[in-house]
Amino acid sequence: MIIEVAAIFLFYQQLIPNARVVDQFHVVQMDIRSLNKIRIQAMKTRDRTDETYKYM
Repeated sequence: MIIEVAAIFLFYQQLIPNARVVDQFHVVQMDIRSLNKIRIQAMKTRDRTDETYKYM
């Protein structure tokens, strides 16, 4: 999974304009873990022979 760090912080800047990120590493780590949990939940709902399964 490729995630641009700049895109994550742009998202947070738009979501919470007055927030100040002090620890960038842990913010990105938390986001990647959350996205991975969502990806795994989606994989569990699909059949393994489904074409989109291998792209998850």
